[in-house]
Amino acid sequence: MTLTTWNVRSLYWPGALAKLKDELNKYGIAVTAVQEIRWSGSEIFDSGDFIVCSSGNKERRHFGTGFLIIKKYKHLIMGFSPETDRICYLRIRGVFFNTTIMCVHAPTEDKDEMQKDDFYEDLEIIYIYIYM
Repeated sequence: MTLTTWNVRSLYWPGALAKLKDELNKYGIAVTAVQEIRWSGSEIFDSGDFIVCSSGNKERRHFGTGFLIIKKYKHLIMGFSPETDRICYLRIRGVFFNTTIMCVHAPTEDKDEMQKDDFYEDLEIIYIYIYM
């Protein structure tokens, strides 16, 4: 199973999701963590050959993270948790052990310190919850 990550910079324009899925199919990628999808709200839906899990801001099309999982592996998905518009995670069933994959979009260096501190505090809390 091939796992990748991709900062798509926006899936909010017409045809963006289709283009992304074409690229993932071309390279045979099974699971992709995506950042900056810019969709509002959180949802899980089927889209062609993929299951799409997204975690976005409820009020505006800003940031957003998620996963695209090829349907062949749908039976391995144990759960998806949209935590914030910058953090989500996916739980996948394995042969010998299960795996949790976090998708994170950190604030850039130019953001104010309070925004960065809030993000890293959220990340630490979620990490501890998942792995401890």
